[in-house]
Amino acid sequence: FTAGLQKTRYTKTVVDPAPALAIPVVRDSPFLFSAAGALYVTPRLAAYASYTRGLEEAPVAPSNALNINVAPPAIRTEQKDAGLRWKIGPEVTAVAGVFAVSKPFFNVDGAGDFRGLGTVRHRGVEFSLAGKVAPGLNMVLGNLLIDQKLSNGERPIGATKRKTILSLDYRLPRHPALSLDYYFECTSRRSANSSGTLYIPPRAIVNMGLRYRLKVSEKPV
Repeated sequence: FTAGLQKTRYTKTVVDPAPALAIPVVRDSPFLFSAAGALYVTPRLAAYASYTRGLEEAPVAPSNALNINVAPPAIRTEQKDAGLRWKIGPEVTAVAGVFAVSKPFFNVDGAGDFRGLGTVRHRGVEFSLAGKVAPGLNMVLGNLLIDQKLSNGERPIGATKRKTILSLDYRLPRHPALSLDYYFECTSRRSANSSGTLYIPPRAIVNMGLRYRLKVSEKPV
C-alpha cells in the first residue's frame, strides 16, 4: 500500500503580441492526494486498486474563439482504477481492469467563447497480454472498451468506444541482429459532432518493418 499528498503551486502566463490585449494570469494551488494498493491472492495473481487526483495543463483558447489565447484554469482530474494482474509464465503477464476518469471539459460554446462546458467522464474496461511468448518473440496485445460522455449527456468530438492493438517483435534466434516488427491498431467509429449524428468510420492501421543492428567504426548503428 502507498499513499501520497502533494502540494502544487501553478502559474500560467500567456503573452499576446497585440499590446492592447491584457490576458489575465492563471493561478492554482491545490493539494493532490493519491493512494494505491495490491493484494497477492496467490504468488502469481494480484488484485490492485488506485485513486489519484491530478492537475493537468489546459490549452489556451484557439484561433476560432472570440477570446483567443485566453488561458483557462488548470484542469483538476480524478482517476480510479482496479483490476487483476496474472503472471501466466516467467515472462508473460496478463492484466484486466476497470477505470473511471473525470476532468473538466473546455471547448468553444455557441456564442464563440472558449470556456468550461462541464465535465467529461471516461469509464471503461481494459485487457492486456504482454511478454516473451516464444523464443525471440515479444508481444503486446491490448483491448480497450471505453464510454466517454459529457455531463450534459453528449459525447465529446473524437470519442471512440473501442481500441485494439497488437505489437510483435521477432528477433531471429540464429541472427539476433535482425528483427521483424509488426504493429496493428484498430479503432471503432469516432464521433464527429457533439449531437451524435455524424461519425468517422472505423479504421485499421498495419505497420511492418525490418530492423538490422550493426556497428560502424565500433559505434552501434
